[in-house]
Amino acid sequence: MVGHPGWREILEAWSRVRVLLVGDFLLDRWIYGTIDRISREAPVFIVEHETESWGLGGAANTAAQLRAFGAEVWAVGWLGEDAAGERLLHMLQERGVRTDGMVWLGDRPTVVKTRIVAGPPYAVKQQVLRLDRGRSAADADGYIERVLRSFSTLLPVADIVLVSDYGYGAGQPGMAATLVRMARSAHVPLIGDSRYSLPALRGADALTPNESELAAVTGRSWRDVEGLFPVARDFCHQIELAALLVTRGSQGMALYERETARWTTIPVHGSPVPVDVAGAGDTVLATFGLAYAVTRDFRTAARLANVAAGIVVMKKGVAQATVEELRQAIEGDRQADR
Repeated sequence: MVGHPGWREILEAWSRVRVLLVGDFLLDRWIYGTIDRISREAPVFIVEHETESWGLGGAANTAAQLRAFGAEVWAVGWLGEDAAGERLLHMLQERGVRTDGMVWLGDRPTVVKTRIVAGPPYAVKQQVLRLDRGRSAADADGYIERVLRSFSTLLPVADIVLVSDYGYGAGQPGMAATLVRMARSAHVPLIGDSRYSLPALRGADALTPNESELAAVTGRSWRDVEGLFPVARDFCHQIELAALLVTRGSQGMALYERETARWTTIPVHGSPVPVDVAGAGDTVLATFGLAYAVTRDFRTAARLANVAAGIVVMKKGVAQATVEELRQAIEGDRQADR
């Protein structure tokens, strides 16, 4: 249950929050087909193409979730000068994301992740292959300078900065450190989610790694939440975070706040057996960031993020939660506790 007495006001306030989102914007492609035979050329399935669709991935999915909650979003990141880049830009604009801060790179193809989903006729289809195209822009000429220029221009409008790093340039250490420094100088909170470069965001207000990401960066392991606590505490102090929110899949979340040395464990919301966890981390970052921008309270933000994550993992594919779904879920919790 979200115990904050003003949770309705928090959700209503999200439409007035201005978010500056810096990250790796990816394009998801889904190809659906039928499998009913094996190739004579090699021991592989032959997939008969049926249909395909496109979706927003990485920071683009975070942007979609922020817009689903009603927030204003300014996007800062890069796109390749190709058809995929044009498609991704158009999809962001259709959602109402402001894209003036996006940087075009002629020497990098837009990152596209293609998933082939197939199965026998009349059976449930499953993902059988993923093909990724694209590489990091960290070494592209002018990338860092142009992103920082866009960031500097847009920072004055922001109530909060979110960084979504998927390993394609947003977590480049020098650039990430500058983002944190600029946000702190402007007294704008910065919350980040980084798959590979957590230490690059030293001094951020909070980070939202999952357990495997935290284990990889610390080189430590644990069996339960009691074992997680000292690892998260040490890491939080080491890189000077105000808070660390660790997502734990079916085990929920754990939050550490450095100033008060306070731990909060949050059990998973809803079913512990998800339908699809794709994009759940994007929802956590968006919800946690929006709630913190309104409340300046990490625990309330974490509890709302936990509810939102519980909603999206019960949807097939990369999906977003809505404010109405959050309201219904919170009301259901409150009814159950009476």
